[in-house]
Amino acid sequence: MARWENWDPPKIEKPVARFEWGTSYAALVHEGAEGGGVIYPGRPWTDYAIAQTDFERVFVAAFEATQSLQIAFQSIVDAFEGACYEAMAAPVWYWPTITRRYNGEIVPPGARDIRDLDTLYRSLTIEYQEGFNYA
Repeated sequence: MARWENWDPPKIEKPVARFEWGTSYAALVHEGAEGGGVIYPGRPWTDYAIAQTDFERVFVAAFEATQSLQIAFQSIVDAFEGACYEAMAAPVWYWPTITRRYNGEIVPPGARDIRDLDTLYRSLTIEYQEGFNYA
């Protein structure tokens, strides 16, 4: 029988990081909408970011490098944050009509990014809730 006398296992908690884009129109951009005879296609950048991120690889690499669960969880948050910014900047979001953006740019129908004046892009806040202890 094996016996470990002085093993101090890592405390496993359920860390929560809440991502929120604080503009009034974030949900409309993400989910899309229909009203007044206009259809606004959804541009779900978070879904795109999830699909583009290998969370397991990020976690394992961080944990192997540091032996810290907290740093590994933080690495996942950082990777997802970066992937969301990349998703918003990627010209992959279909829009059916010509648009004059607030920045003055005229964009033809087709694939485009969702940055415009970057108000939505810069409105991200990440709130760390229970389970995040920085060592």
